[in-house]
Amino acid sequence: GLAHEIKNPLTPIQLTVQQMRDKYAGKDEDYQKLLDNCTEIVTEEVESLRGLVQEFADFARMPQLALTTQNLNNVITDTIKLYSERRIELDLESDLPDLRLDLEGMRRVLINLVENAIDAAGEKGNIVVQTLRHNGRVRLSIIDEGPGVDQVDRERIFEPYISDKQDGTGLGLAMVRSIIQEHGGSITVSDNPAGGARFDIKLPISEA
Repeated sequence: GLAHEIKNPLTPIQLTVQQMRDKYAGKDEDYQKLLDNCTEIVTEEVESLRGLVQEFADFARMPQLALTTQNLNNVITDTIKLYSERRIELDLESDLPDLRLDLEGMRRVLINLVENAIDAAGEKGNIVVQTLRHNGRVRLSIIDEGPGVDQVDRERIFEPYISDKQDGTGLGLAMVRSIIQEHGGSITVSDNPAGGARFDIKLPISEA
């Protein structure tokens, strides 16, 4: 596919620059430093481009959901273990009904939203992950104390290629919304009264 065609030249580009640096036998220290710096820049940009291409490819071929009966609270607690060095408050309703979920898809949703919350809240801002049975659905909320999301951007941020991050592709939240919609759910963003943003996901409760 297109992603493969873009990736193919990246390794030769990287290796060629590294060989140019390694083969230089001169004694010009300034030129050697220039070669080292250029090699480092090219290597970093190649890796960045690889990641970018992979993200586009992942979004283009979203896998079909493999729904199984899951306890959402367990999925959350297992995923949050990835962030053991960052305090994240869990406010989970104890008697949630089981849901039909794609386990890997929900993990991707949680990781994306939690990492966005960490970026927004910084090192000390509070982050809360909350579950609640609400109006016949289960609501999953990720709440942070960052700068929040402007009113005009609250629908646009779920569109592909829209990002307020300097190095973002704008595919993360688009992927999140796609996964949630495939579950028959919805996602919205609003103000956190304490300051910051609140992402609310509503998921249908499976009929027995």
